[in-house]
Amino acid sequence: MSEVLNVHNRIIAKLCYLNKQHFARVIRHIGAMNKKPINIVLAENLAHFMSQRKLTQKGLSALSDVGQTTISLYLNPERRQTSKSGKMPSAKLSEVESLALALEVDVWELLRPFTEQERIAYKHLEAAYKAMSDGKQEADDTKSGSEAA
Repeated sequence: MSEVLNVHNRIIAKLCYLNKQHFARVIRHIGAMNKKPINIVLAENLAHFMSQRKLTQKGLSALSDVGQTTISLYLNPERRQTSKSGKMPSAKLSEVESLALALEVDVWELLRPFTEQERIAYKHLEAAYKAMSDGKQEADDTKSGSEAA
């Protein structure tokens, strides 16, 4: 009887393992289908922050020292020519960093895909963190002032 149970348990364990692997593959496949190419993410975020700061391509070019044509190509990745190997060209990290500095954002904010709801939530979190940090700074300043007296 225990021999039958051992065989039965091994079969069940193998089926569970195979089902787990199947679902993991499906989830990875679905996740890959929903993932935006980095050039599209950069284009969307660049357009968002330019609009938010009312900057034109020419204005951003002047602030960042990145050419207006390059900014235009970053905003319209479908216009960029593929390389001989068939790969889509990517933005230079040094240029992305210059654009981020000019837009007064962190580099990751240009490279992370955001939904509109995530943008709103991030703004609220950032404002709350800033208010908390400012309050802590004021408390530290008050404490330092009372110790000096």
